[in-house]
Amino acid sequence: FSQSAAARVAAIAGSRSPFLSASNRTLMFQLTWQVPPSQQLQIQSMLNDITSLTEELDAEGAKLTDGPSISVALTGPLALFGETLSSTKADIEQKDIFVAPLALVVLLYRIRS
Repeated sequence: FSQSAAARVAAIAGSRSPFLSASNRTLMFQLTWQVPPSQQLQIQSMLNDITSLTEELDAEGAKLTDGPSISVALTGPLALFGETLSSTKADIEQKDIFVAPLALVVLLYRIRS
């Protein structure tokens, strides 16, 4: 931590960094952005890239052996939206596998009778 930007800011200000927990184990970085409706598809692509990078950083942090492991995660409305969208797509795909054949069987039964 002593070499990080947050430590340098704290040293210059003469106080603890507001981004660092009292235990020196948690560092928070917050990025807030507003997405115009016309750019939502581009932002979704950017979010996917950021999510992939975050997962890579989290995996690397978990592998650390010379000190405590580091976890990296996304939070906030946009991250929640991305997870909800992914979950919804997976649910719909899974339901289509089961519902479509059943609907065809019911349709075939109704047509024959």
